[in-house]
Amino acid sequence: MRDFYRSQVCWHPHTSSGEALRLACSLAAIGQTTVQVVAPIYPSDAPTGRQRFLRSLSHKLGNAMPEPGDTAAAVRALGSAGLGSNHFATPPAFSLKAADLFHAVVAGVTDPRALPTAMVMLGPEAHDPHTGIGPDGFAVQVVRELQLPVAIAPQGYPGSPSGIRRVTCTFDGSDASREALRMATVLAQVLDAEVRVATTTPPPLTEEETITRREPLVDPLLEEGCALVTEWSGADTIATPEPDWAMQNEESSAEARWLPEELVVLGHVPSAANNAAWARVCTAFGVPVVLAPAVVG
Repeated sequence: MRDFYRSQVCWHPHTSSGEALRLACSLAAIGQTTVQVVAPIYPSDAPTGRQRFLRSLSHKLGNAMPEPGDTAAAVRALGSAGLGSNHFATPPAFSLKAADLFHAVVAGVTDPRALPTAMVMLGPEAHDPHTGIGPDGFAVQVVRELQLPVAIAPQGYPGSPSGIRRVTCTFDGSDASREALRMATVLAQVLDAEVRVATTTPPPLTEEETITRREPLVDPLLEEGCALVTEWSGADTIATPEPDWAMQNEESSAEARWLPEELVVLGHVPSAANNAAWARVCTAFGVPVVLAPAVVG
């Protein structure tokens, strides 16, 4: 058995949509992986007079909603999302006060009660369906601040009870891309998953435009990536190349043959010209993405 791979996710009863919880559970479905949940309390959680009355009434009626900072409710939420008790960290949850989600994520990882964290889980709030993953977006700020990989679940992500079975890394041969591929290899080993080495081309600015790449530039790149995966994993992880594909629309992206148990590690941060296309595709195919510190640093 390999070392524990620990992830952390924030839970708030009024703002959490569940996608981040389901992604954390998917990553912890197989292998020695654990999840720790942070239950933040924001200044806006202070109830008004009307809210206090409604909460009091809900308690009397026996259908009270969980309160912010309720660690027991946070653990139940993870259990409802599919996490088994053997994958809970110790402690499984803790509460803290923070100004907003960004500060809650940062404080959660650096809190003395937190276990060493290998990855942070975020939901659709970090992945705008219209603008994608911007260079100054929420997810990129978290990666830069913590120097940890950040996994982002798209809107409506259903989770994968059987775990993540394949990790696709977009590889372009750059130093940052090599580090992202190394991280993808480690992650695949932890998850007992396969690594897929893929290349990408930027989507065209208009539907009429096309982008072509010469085969001699593509094939050696894929071979290099697969060779690196084999070297780093000691042939313990299956590495498969993928023909050049462009995430420019649903039709072209479907050619990438996504699995329901897929995870994409970005070997680059999509530029302003194409990040909206990435966001649409990841949402359409329900594919979570991971940003690596080497890529956004």
